Amino acid sequence: MDMIIFHQYYKGLIIIMIYSFYSFKGGVGRSMAMANVAEILYQKGFNVVIIDWDLEAPGLGNYFFSINESNNKKKGIANYIARYIDNARRKKKIDFHIKDYIIPIYPDYSNKDKNNLFYIHSGYELKEKEDDFIRFVRTFSWYDFYKKYNAQSFVSLLRNQLESLADYVLVDSRTGFSEIGGICTYDIADAVVMFCSPGVQNIQGTYKMASEFKSTDKTEFRNNRPLDILIIPSRIEQNEYEKKKIFKQKFKKSFNEFVPDAFHLNDEKKLTVDHFWDAKIPYVPFYAFEEELAVKGGLNDENETLWKAYNKLVILMQALFNYDIFLSYHDEDVQWCKGFVNSMQYNGVSIWFAEKEISPGSSIYKNLDHGRSKSKKIIMICSHNSDKLNASDKLYRESILKSNKKIIPILIDDSKLPEDMSNLKPFIFNKKESFESQVKQITNLIKKEELI
Repeated sequence: MDMIIFHQYYKGLIIIMIYSFYSFKGGVGRSMAMANVAEILYQKGFNVVIIDWDLEAPGLGNYFFSINESNNKKKGIANYIARYIDNARRKKKIDFHIKDYIIPIYPDYSNKDKNNLFYIHSGYELKEKEDDFIRFVRTFSWYDFYKKYNAQSFVSLLRNQLESLADYVLVDSRTGFSEIGGICTYDIADAVVMFCSPGVQNIQGTYKMASEFKSTDKTEFRNNRPLDILIIPSRIEQNEYEKKKIFKQKFKKSFNEFVPDAFHLNDEKKLTVDHFWDAKIPYVPFYAFEEELAVKGGLNDENETLWKAYNKLVILMQALFNYDIFLSYHDEDVQWCKGFVNSMQYNGVSIWFAEKEISPGSSIYKNLDHGRSKSKKIIMICSHNSDKLNASDKLYRESILKSNKKIIPILIDDSKLPEDMSNLKPFIFNKKESFESQVKQITNLIKKEELI
């Protein structure tokens, strides 16, 4: 592979998960669900970025702020898009970063060791530029954006920049059939969380859009990057038992084909459409009057119903990380790795292992990208061979070490960790101890630090 192309590719490796929240019609609780899911992920210790990409009806921030007046002077996602286009027109290098557009929701951001929840507004909240924002939304040509300004390059840029900021990125998308909905659903996202409330229009529209997202042309536009879909029943009235039963039957029949092939959901090995239904969001009239976080402060007697529903959704979202481990190794260590992988899998740990996952003739680097994005943690096998790196190998290892994911180095001989890994604590394989007992120790270490 050409060295420049390789470097550009690995600069854009995806090691976060981006979820787009979509509904065919408004009023189904999509934005409220996204805000509460973001809060739960924050409570679980993750760094989370939320983006208000519903440019025609923004307002996601109302669930969180009182924001400092100075924060309101930060620009939004519409400004970021405009900046990209301006650079493209002028053929300038990228001289801006999405980090300059984020607003920390909680004031303890000065503590760099603590996670936070970050907000990128639409651009409308920049009050002195309100007229400019409205003009942008009304006149902007998404067709030109795709044809003239290389929208795929924009997607790669944004995903790459978000990687350094967050474990999870949640994007509030536009309803219905829209160009603006397209870029933040099938283009940017790894998964789309769709909300469907009772009613023929909602079921038919959600089905049509889910089919569209999974279509061959959309997959090809994404360079064959997989797109998972979660379809969640929402605004479910709890007291209408007979009508709820009928809707459940229609829902399961309509959306069974869209269940993603996730490997793990607690002790269950496969998702089913029943998991979609079990994550249903009930209608609670108390929260219908204003934008209010139901899960603020954690689980309590007052918010138990909604907290449990949103937490089930969080668990489903996390289940889309299909592998426990992404295994990084030098080719000369592949035989040792085969035995290691077999033992780990016997102990219930799912591993993305290039030797098994990459088929002849397929793109190595696209497969590596997919494997890392779908794995919870990374194990790096280190040996004397770790110093036998060509330039491409070094760039690859550098991209791993910059990852936000937990990295566990394993030394399999009497060598030392490479210098660029010296800050990590390795597990050292001892030839005098049983191989299986040491695999068991590593398994316990992984499960002890389990993310979900």
